[in-house]
Amino acid sequence: MKKIKIGLLSPFNKKKFDLLNNKLFELINLDIKKKKNNFENISCLILDTRTLNFSILEKFRNLKLICRFGVGIDNLDLSYLKKRKIDLCITKKSIVTPVAEHALGFIISSIKSLNEFNSIIKKSEYEKVSKYPVVKDLKNKEVLIIGLGNIGKRIAKILKVFDCKITFYDPKIIEYNNYNKLFKLNRDLKKFDIVSLNCSLNKSTKKIINHSTLRFFKKEVIIVNTSRGGIVDEKSLINFSKKKKIIYCSDVFEQEPLAKNFKLSNYTYNTFTPHISTSSPETRSSMSEEVVENIKYYFINKKKNQNFLT
Repeated sequence: MKKIKIGLLSPFNKKKFDLLNNKLFELINLDIKKKKNNFENISCLILDTRTLNFSILEKFRNLKLICRFGVGIDNLDLSYLKKRKIDLCITKKSIVTPVAEHALGFIISSIKSLNEFNSIIKKSEYEKVSKYPVVKDLKNKEVLIIGLGNIGKRIAKILKVFDCKITFYDPKIIEYNNYNKLFKLNRDLKKFDIVSLNCSLNKSTKKIINHSTLRFFKKEVIIVNTSRGGIVDEKSLINFSKKKKIIYCSDVFEQEPLAKNFKLSNYTYNTFTPHISTSSPETRSSMSEEVVENIKYYFINKKKNQNFLT
């Protein structure tokens, strides 16, 4: 019996491969840049955020399943996968808590002005009280969650512990947990102290934070992005940042890696990380286990669990 060949293009924890039956499966490291890869024998691909163009995917002639090592699918052409009858699954469960933790870290750091105080201390300006930024409390803050999926719900649940007032914007959800629902991103945006972006990137969410929405936000609003860079129109945000203080915290960007002259980096109150909210060893281990679970369901049980999108 031929082994099912699994191609690896992600930070999958190879030790977790032992959870599969090694008599049935074979793990193969792939390098897209090499011309000698035997793509046509690969039945399953464990893929990270990289985009595989049409010419590369065509080489995977026997591909049956793509396991996204994460949840974002904006790097894949779904219509092409459907045409090829290639199934797709994600690691839905293991990334919820770490991404929510990352968002919370951004929020607390910003509301307490930790970045600015850190800069003051490192410049030996401890006694220059006149330069001290404002410190606020999280309690009773108005929070808008854009995208009330599993991550958005977890963030909302955490912030309720701090007595935050939660409102959500998500056209797919009518009501949830007695939270207020925002039906349009209009003038009502002016009341929010914190905005957390937790929606997937698609045609309806691309640059959902743009010139039209940014003009409504109050001064010193905190915008947290742990989803995808394309959800925020960075050019519009740069322009508005010249007019009023908008605190932007993001783990994702329109262009990755960031250009050296990224203008939003000029503001000490902004906080950025290089797309690492799910990069802890613990999370990577959990994600790898979830990938193995998905592969077992598909190739051994001949079924699809809740992680399968097609």
